[in-house]
Amino acid sequence: MNTGAVVNLHSLIDQLEAQVRFRIKLTPQQRQGMITVGDRRISFLDKSHRYAQRHADLLPPYRSIQDFDRVVFDFEELQRVLDRVNTLQEGLNDTLKQIGSNAFAFALVFYDSVGKASEGGVPGTELIYKDLAKHFTRINSTEESEKDNEGSAASGNDNGPTLGDKGQDGNSVAA
Repeated sequence: MNTGAVVNLHSLIDQLEAQVRFRIKLTPQQRQGMITVGDRRISFLDKSHRYAQRHADLLPPYRSIQDFDRVVFDFEELQRVLDRVNTLQEGLNDTLKQIGSNAFAFALVFYDSVGKASEGGVPGTELIYKDLAKHFTRINSTEESEKDNEGSAASGNDNGPTLGDKGQDGNSVAA
């Protein structure tokens, strides 16, 4: 990925969000009290809708077949969209996991290199090595953790290198 691709992705997400302004956010209480239409209930929904289309006179006067048609259409179409979004999200999660693994492997190589440099007496490397080594030791109390963080000498740059490794499909996962 490059900066242009990232900017483009954010722009596309902004466009998508603009198209789904109808979305809502339910509270946990609302979710708990609501009927969920999963696989088991879809067949009931489909059959009821088909019967209602043939027997609209059986609907109560405060419900219309047009409204039933509309909510079923909305449900089915939004489900199709959500299926695609979920597939995309799964692929992005897998890609992020691969990139994170690549980045962490790079960090481990750096850590190993700094450790060897420290053992060899290269000036300044012992502090870096000790600071990084803290990530691999357990701290028994919050006080010790806070104390260690105050004395950290390596503030560093978090914009570390990225790798041009290939993902499982052969495409670059970072550039």
